[in-house]
Amino acid sequence: MTVREALAAAADLLRKTCIDEPLREARLLLSLQPRFTLTYQLGHPNEALSREEVRLFDVQTTRRAAGEPFAYIAGSVTFFGRSFAVGPGVLIPRPETEQLTKWWLDTVLAERDRFSPAVSIVDLCTGSGVIGLTAALELARQGIRTASLYLSDISPDALAYAEQNRHALAPGLPVTILRSDLFFEPWPEADLVFCNPPYIDIANDEALSPDVSRYEPAAALDGGPDGLSFYRRLAAGLVMRVEPRTLIGVEHGYRQAAAVRQIFTDAGFDAEAVMSDYSGCERGQRFRLNRSDKGK
Repeated sequence: MTVREALAAAADLLRKTCIDEPLREARLLLSLQPRFTLTYQLGHPNEALSREEVRLFDVQTTRRAAGEPFAYIAGSVTFFGRSFAVGPGVLIPRPETEQLTKWWLDTVLAERDRFSPAVSIVDLCTGSGVIGLTAALELARQGIRTASLYLSDISPDALAYAEQNRHALAPGLPVTILRSDLFFEPWPEADLVFCNPPYIDIANDEALSPDVSRYEPAAALDGGPDGLSFYRRLAAGLVMRVEPRTLIGVEHGYRQAAAVRQIFTDAGFDAEAVMSDYSGCERGQRFRLNRSDKGK
């Protein structure tokens, strides 16, 4: 079977199962085999696949046709140009999370004098660790070192991926990976706190795609009856743990900006700014503790 024939057969199967852009997906699946890069596929359409290559490609195509996310099949996702390990049991990082992370880090760099020469970072609901690890690595490139980085999650499966990514991408960083239900003790004197918590009302969200609801962990998605349960806990817990200088970055759903802002301001935080994603949807915010509320 040639590259052209393998791609045609795979694209036909993916098309029948309503996968968007089936030929593109087929090319991406074939590119998971080292010698069949996208460039190689285009330049060698008549190259024959070995029997083992055909078998592996068939297995991966069947998994994708069943709705399994491409990132799980690949075993990784690119975030800020780095390859992060992901798989069943951990949420797949989204493009809007990458956009939010850049927005938060731009704020840190704009306030360099406040955060230099070193920062302590806490990443709650860390999942695979993409936000916390990326923050530490990107700030280091700008001359701001990480004094400590805490990656926390309640899921052992997620923490296993965070540990794998920490060793692969940041072996020299002072990272503490721990299992906790949001907060942990002793709490550090954090300069930056990031959190991308579960925020979907699973019972009532009809827009949740089948590949998400069937494959990604429900614990990383389910934000309670209105999707806001974690934000209430987060705001109430942080108000007792952070200083007014601490920058808090929170991701939320595209219809939750006003509600999340109200929860945090009611708890004693100043809402600094909201960020819209590339589609114009409000997807994240920055907060700081109101100085007059410290110590109450």
